[in-house]
Amino acid sequence: MKVKVIVDNAPPLYPGTLLRGRFTCTVDSSTQIRAIKIRCYGKEYTEWRGSGKNAPTFVGTHYFFQMETKLFEPEDGVINPGFYTYPFTFLLPPSLPSTFEFPYGYIRYSIKGFVDIPLAFDPKDRVDLAVISVLDINTLPESLRLPCQAKDESMMGCCWVYNTEPVTMEAQINKRVFVIGETIRINMEINNTSNDNVEQLVVKLVRCFVAHSENPRHDMRYINEDLTSKTITGVGAHGQQTYDVNLQIPHDLAVPNMVECQLIESIYRLEVTASTSGLNRDLNFVIAEIKVGHIEGPLESVASSSSYPNQSSYTSTYIPQTSGYPYPPNEKSKNAIGFEARDPSAPPAYNE
Repeated sequence: MKVKVIVDNAPPLYPGTLLRGRFTCTVDSSTQIRAIKIRCYGKEYTEWRGSGKNAPTFVGTHYFFQMETKLFEPEDGVINPGFYTYPFTFLLPPSLPSTFEFPYGYIRYSIKGFVDIPLAFDPKDRVDLAVISVLDINTLPESLRLPCQAKDESMMGCCWVYNTEPVTMEAQINKRVFVIGETIRINMEINNTSNDNVEQLVVKLVRCFVAHSENPRHDMRYINEDLTSKTITGVGAHGQQTYDVNLQIPHDLAVPNMVECQLIESIYRLEVTASTSGLNRDLNFVIAEIKVGHIEGPLESVASSSSYPNQSSYTSTYIPQTSGYPYPPNEKSKNAIGFEARDPSAPPAYNE
């Protein structure tokens, strides 16, 4: 018996989409079956191996939705030879995260059809769907639109031997929520009270993807990615300098919506790295955590908005690994709808 799931919707797919498709069965001989079923579901999954000998594997699973429909149930419990086509529809929930994959987990949506055969292997087929979810910044807390001030300090030194006087940073931004392509305006003052020079400063926007586990206990893994940066001149010993820095968020930045997630989150931070003279370690300062979204305006106009996320940015997202522990290999995403099928860097695909 051969089976196949066919999705009629043209990609991309969005929350609230009415999915239409067909499940086909080619039956070579009379076969006893209980039923023919189709299932649509979306979930986030995290997994990684702990470090050290006999370390446990950390996992987490959370379903956003699960829907199942019985397409056919024979009265006599037998399906005769022939070719059969069973249409189906599923309505995606209106609020969903974006499809996403990285070395410590994934967010995936799938349609799976199968023939329930008693005491035998169930013929089945699965199609993975790519869902693009818009993050409207108007749905975020109003407090993010208020000005934000930050003060941080760090000591110069090396090998636990530090100067007695710190390097201090004071910074201000007019808000903490932005859309892709927008410019972040930062007013910053560096006060170097140490005896060494700060050679240069790098102001950057950093994105951190965080994975959480549930079993055998809560744990976390993360990956940092520099999105954009600007290098400016430093401050001499016992010097003080004020800067106005404009940092533009890339127009083509893929911003996965993870508002509904429980196990995977994205964090955006404005940071400053100070390169110092001599053997001193570099100094790191955090200005603020911010939010980045796709649109600022009514959702009715989202389909024609130029700030709507580009489908090409969501090709089975892979984030280069820059931190954390290595991740075991996984199997290939199957029959992807809405993104190219490729070797993802996510955990082993679920077998259901």
